[in-house]
Amino acid sequence: MTADGRTSITVERCGYCNTTIALETGPDGTSEWTLDDSDYGPEGSSDNQKGNR
Repeated sequence: MTADGRTSITVERCGYCNTTIALETGPDGTSEWTLDDSDYGPEGSSDNQKGNR
């Protein structure tokens, strides 16, 4: 849960390929991100539902 108490973030990481999936569920809907090593830099990551992978 985040500080507002209305949003939860679930993070799963694959032990084989080290890909991380973050799922955010809140009052505005659900967003999903697939993170890899390139996401830990200054440009961040993209929302999968918007096709910005």
